[in-house]
Amino acid sequence: MVYLTLFYHHGGSFVTKDNGTVVYEVDNVDVQDRLDEDTLDVFAVRNHHHNLRYPKIDNYRWLEPGNPIETGLRSIVHDVDLMEMVRLAKENNNSVHIYYEHVVSDPQVEEEVPQLIEMTPPSPTIKEELWETSEYNRPTAPKIKRKPGPLKTKRRKDANEEPSSSKKPKSTTNLKRQYKEFTCAYCSAKGHTKRSCKHRKADDAAVAEAAAAAATTADAATTDGAANLYETL
Repeated sequence: MVYLTLFYHHGGSFVTKDNGTVVYEVDNVDVQDRLDEDTLDVFAVRNHHHNLRYPKIDNYRWLEPGNPIETGLRSIVHDVDLMEMVRLAKENNNSVHIYYEHVVSDPQVEEEVPQLIEMTPPSPTIKEELWETSEYNRPTAPKIKRKPGPLKTKRRKDANEEPSSSKKPKSTTNLKRQYKEFTCAYCSAKGHTKRSCKHRKADDAAVAEAAAAAATTADAATTDGAANLYETL
């Protein structure tokens, strides 16, 4: 198992000198040691600025061991970049330097808690007896004026007209309903209907007797024909 040591340079900025070399001025260093290479990930390296109380970082790059700052800075974006950083760190006594470029140069400082100021209690409420008397009258509620409402649909009658009523007066004379004399639709006689017509009933009975006699004759003929056929055989 290999443990890595990361040196975080923060709080400064890159400055190019007259001779062309680049240095990180106002350098503050935070060290993280005994980091397991198997559990180290990109997000842990990128988000370490929150532990240093920086809300936002403009850029973060690691320095390739053995190279100057102007040519040896590398970005950390993917796992491939992290694996390359770990590989070169093993060749440099298991250590690597990481530089932060800040949007603001100073870390956030917790604000001091303001001291509580003791307030004087308010004066007690003045009693109603001590209120000042006004020269104006006491306010009163306005008078309520009711609306006229919907228009009336009934006509106003004169005094000499009888009062109207929605109910019809009851008739004192009861008349019996009179029906017209029935005419039979079968025999055209008056005084009865087809349902109670005696002629229709007599005709229906005669038709039924004739049909029964015909059925009896047909059965007898069928029986005689069968008997004759049996004797012939």
